[in-house]
Amino acid sequence: MNTGFGFSEILLIVTVIVIFFGSKELPVFLREIAKFTAKVRRYSDRIKREIDDVTRSLEPQPVPFAEQREKKKELRAYYLAARKKLDDALRVEKSATITDHLCKFDKVKNATMIMLYINMGAEVITRTVITSLLKEGKRIIVPYCASGGNNLGIAEIKDLENDIIIGEHGVPEPNEGLRTSFFKSDLQVIVCPGVAFDRQGGRLGRGKGYYDSFLHEVRGKIPIIGLAYDCQVMEENMPFEYHDVSMDHVITESGIIVGVPESASTTESTEGAKLAG
Repeated sequence: MNTGFGFSEILLIVTVIVIFFGSKELPVFLREIAKFTAKVRRYSDRIKREIDDVTRSLEPQPVPFAEQREKKKELRAYYLAARKKLDDALRVEKSATITDHLCKFDKVKNATMIMLYINMGAEVITRTVITSLLKEGKRIIVPYCASGGNNLGIAEIKDLENDIIIGEHGVPEPNEGLRTSFFKSDLQVIVCPGVAFDRQGGRLGRGKGYYDSFLHEVRGKIPIIGLAYDCQVMEENMPFEYHDVSMDHVITESGIIVGVPESASTTESTEGAKLAG
């Protein structure tokens, strides 16, 4: 019978019983101790099972791959529609506010080499801020769809009007003469578009995987910033797949709503932090 006591503990109990109660009472005491120990063990096992059940219920359950994809498809349609509902004048106004927050952000102010997308469709407008940053002497790096797989290439531009063409996917890109080898490690800030973001930095793209493939190599080494309108920010967590890359910061017209550092220098950033809280 396993009572849960070691040999030395049992020997001590037997000795105490014999000394104080005599050998006749020894079997009775041992039976009572065995009963008590069994009750304690049953109670302990029950508590352990209940704790295990609670712990398992708190663990995130894996979501089937197909279900993740279907959820993302629904979200993509919803947030693309929400973004398109903004009229042109409002989109210009909001974009100006968003890019103003971007330019005032310390990580952008202190950077000399910035990767920035050129807006298309209803995305946050970046053309004006690119022109401004170029005038400030910043080096602007623009992505393009590289041939062979869903890969992004990057190239430096110096003139927004003359250095950009419309690529085969309808995306504004650097012209082919500028597409020389450029090291990702030279980038100091990366600014990304997105269909939607959550308040933990989760990003929903167009589903092609160009940006996720590119960002995997630089995640944690270079600050990654997403630009979006408030209507593109979802309160619940974004469905997440192994290849997804989260943003370090997300900026909307409300300010920096994800990843606001203590050194953020704008009032809007502090307000954004409250929104994110």
